Amino acid sequence: LRCHVQNRQGHCRGSKSQRKIMNELRPDVRAINRVFFEALLLTTFSLPAICQVSNSEQSELDSILIRFRNAIVTKDSTAFNKLFFDRGVKFIGIMSQKTEDSIKKKHSDFQGVSVSTSLRFINQICSSAKNHEETFYNETIRISEVIATVSFDYSYQIDKKMVQWGHETWTMVFVEGNWLISDVVFSIHFPAVEPCPFAP
Repeated sequence: LRCHVQNRQGHCRGSKSQRKIMNELRPDVRAINRVFFEALLLTTFSLPAICQVSNSEQSELDSILIRFRNAIVTKDSTAFNKLFFDRGVKFIGIMSQKTEDSIKKKHSDFQGVSVSTSLRFINQICSSAKNHEETFYNETIRISEVIATVSFDYSYQIDKKMVQWGHETWTMVFVEGNWLISDVVFSIHFPAVEPCPFAP
C-alpha cells in the first residue's frame, strides 16, 4: 500500500492510521509508483508461444505451490527462499478500485499500489506472533520452454481471519534443473468491502 511519503525500496512512512492499515494485510504490501508497475506487467506477460504442460511439469509446479504455502504456515524462511531466483524477487500488488476507494474515504491521498520482496515477505511472517496462511484456488499453469506462468486465485488469512483475497500470477524460470519464481504480481481485495467469490 502506498502512503503519502515513500522511497524506492518500498518502505512506507505516514500517519499511524495509515501504518495500521498496512500492518493488517499480508506483509508484502508496500508502496511503488504506478508507472513502474505497468512497465513490469508488459515485461511479465510478453511470453513466447505456450506449450502443453506435461504431467511431470504439472506435478513439479504443483509441489512448489505446496512448499510455498507450507513455508508460510511453518514460518520456514530457509525453505521459502529456496523457491526464488534470488532473495530480492519483487512482490507487487494493486488494489481493486472499490478497496482503494474504501481507504480513500479517510485518507484521500492514499494509492493502492504495493511492493515488497520475497525476503521481506517471509521475514515479516517469521517475526510475527500471529499465524499466517495463504490458500490457492483455480490454478492455471502455462509453460514455454524454460519460462512458465502460474496463476491462481488466493485468499490470505491471519489467525484464521481472511484479510485479503485476489488473483496472483508468478513468472517462473527453469535454471539448473529447477523451477524458480522470478516475480510475483497480485490483486488486492478487502473481504469487508468485496466478499470473496471463491473461498468460504
